[in-house]
Amino acid sequence: MDKAREKGPELLNRYLNEYIKITVEGGNFAAAAQAYADYGMHLIPKNFPTYKMIAMEIFVECEQKEVEPLRKALYDFMKLLEGTNDPNSPLVQ
Repeated sequence: MDKAREKGPELLNRYLNEYIKITVEGGNFAAAAQAYADYGMHLIPKNFPTYKMIAMEIFVECEQKEVEPLRKALYDFMKLLEGTNDPNSPLVQ
């Protein structure tokens, strides 16, 4: 994914989404959270349900090793949301 990041955010998001899909289908929510912590949760509304699902799955288990990367990813995501004036932002709703 580092190479995809070098090519731009669209390619990174495509590869990141594919990786997330595979890890989530395999039940590895910690790996999905770590990927989002490393590469960011992008402000793409179609991804919001996936963000929520991963958070809910990790909160059900509440293992510290899973919560830390999720916390970082969610914090960074909230900072991105705060920087937008989009009326459709989840912060406004």
